[in-house]
Amino acid sequence: MVLPSGLCVGLDPDLERLPAHLRQQPKAIEQFLTSIIHATRPHAAAFKINTAFFEQYGRAGLDALYAVRDAVGSSYCIIDAKRGDIGNTSAAYAKALFDDLQADAVTVAPYMGSDSIEPFLAYDNKLVYIIALTSNPGSADFQRLKVDGEPLYRRVMHTALGWKGAAQRGFVVGATHPEELAALRTAFPEVPFLIPGVGAQGGDPHVISAANQGGPALVNSSRGILYAGSGEDFANHAADVAKRLAVALAFSV
Repeated sequence: MVLPSGLCVGLDPDLERLPAHLRQQPKAIEQFLTSIIHATRPHAAAFKINTAFFEQYGRAGLDALYAVRDAVGSSYCIIDAKRGDIGNTSAAYAKALFDDLQADAVTVAPYMGSDSIEPFLAYDNKLVYIIALTSNPGSADFQRLKVDGEPLYRRVMHTALGWKGAAQRGFVVGATHPEELAALRTAFPEVPFLIPGVGAQGGDPHVISAANQGGPALVNSSRGILYAGSGEDFANHAADVAKRLAVALAFSV
């Protein structure tokens, strides 16, 4: 499996932030994100669909989720669902995300251990991003705790690489931790990283590009691209920001 590296455009709809001319349309989310996808595709190595932002709108949101997945089409598609539960539940989650939504990659939470993740790893030619070190302030509550002298997030990474399964595995490493990112890239030079937090969360693309040292990575920006413009030309503004980010990240798409 050839894994893409470069800019990942996060698709996190917020009806209150949509351009006014779309906000009252019956398929506002679908229209907005389809325009974003078409405008940013030349600069994006992947798109990331965060399911929670669709689920909050009930059945209409779920309809939009499927429409947006169709709009992403053959572009590399990450379903950001952060699933992780006992084995049979995770097997059901994996089936929904990989078989139904046709995700190329998914995000999972490893707190419940190997049997909660192995149903995802059972899929061939897929990528499973395991949460390691995230961008939010609360990441310090658990992820940095020492286990036999090693930060928990590093223990998660070493352990997860040994779990059974055919799927490629990677890790979520937040863009707001460039020093840790650089150290992790040195320790895991060939492992794919999903790096959220560029833009609205404060991650600097130039700093992240340097810290990543050319390793396989998708660097995600959501709000900074989606809501770059609020008028009828919103898609052009999104494309401009995506292009600048792609250049700043020094990846060729």
